[in-house]
Amino acid sequence: MSIFSILTRTLQKRKLNKQFRPLGMKKRSTFLVSVPSRTDHVMSTLAFLGGLKTWGQVIVLVPQCVHIFYTWLSTKYFTEIIYPKSVRHFGKERKDIQQRLQNRTIHFLVELNTPVNISLPFIVNSEKRVCFFGTNNFPYYNIMMKDGYTSLSEFFNIKKVDPIKMIKFAKSTKAQVRAAYGKRKPLCFVNGPVPGTWTGDTISLDKDIPRTDPDVLSVLNCADAYSGQHDVYYEFACALKKKIVEP
Repeated sequence: MSIFSILTRTLQKRKLNKQFRPLGMKKRSTFLVSVPSRTDHVMSTLAFLGGLKTWGQVIVLVPQCVHIFYTWLSTKYFTEIIYPKSVRHFGKERKDIQQRLQNRTIHFLVELNTPVNISLPFIVNSEKRVCFFGTNNFPYYNIMMKDGYTSLSEFFNIKKVDPIKMIKFAKSTKAQVRAAYGKRKPLCFVNGPVPGTWTGDTISLDKDIPRTDPDVLSVLNCADAYSGQHDVYYEFACALKKKIVEP
C-alpha cells in the first residue's frame, strides 16, 4: 500500500470513531451485507438473509467464488453486487461498488467475513457497522457479535429462515435435468470417490459437472442420494433430504 493510501486511510479513520445514535430499527431499512468468501457458512448466511429481508432492502456483496450459492436470491428483496477480488481501499472494485450503490443511504453495514474487510467502512458511509467479534475490528466496525449468527439474529430481532426456502429451482422437472446429463434414476450425486455400494447412476462433481457451474445445485436437487465430503454440498444434500451413501 502506498504512503498516500496509508495517510488517507488514517485521516478517514477518525470519522469512524464518532458515537452512533440509539439503535432503534426503522422499518424498511437498507442493509449492505458482505457474505463470507468461504463456503462453510453458506447455509447460516442464507438463513440470516432470509430473516433480514423482513426489515427492508438487502444489498448483498458476493465474492465470485461463492456466487453460485447466492444466485437464487429473489430480486424483490435482494440486490447482488458480485466482485472478483477483495474490495481494496483504492482500486477498481471500490469504484464499481460505489457506482452500483449510487449514493443510496445504507443504514447498516454487515460484514460476515472473518477476518473483516476494513476497507468497506471507507467505501460505505454507514453509521452502524456490524461484524463478528475481533480484537482489531474497532473503530472500523462499532457493533460486534460474540456468539456468531445466533447473536446476529438476536440483535436484528429476526427468525432464521430455512435456507432451502431461499432457493427457487428452475421449473424444469427433475427428469429433464437428469436427461440433460444422460442420467437415470436412481441417481447419486458424488463429491469424492464413487461409493462401491451404489448400483445406480452417478454424477460426479468436477468430473461430470464443474463445481462452478450455476446448475450444480439443481443437479444435486434432482439426485436421489449424496456421497462424499461433508462440506457445503453435503449440507445442501441433508437439507434437501437426500439419502446419504457412505463411500
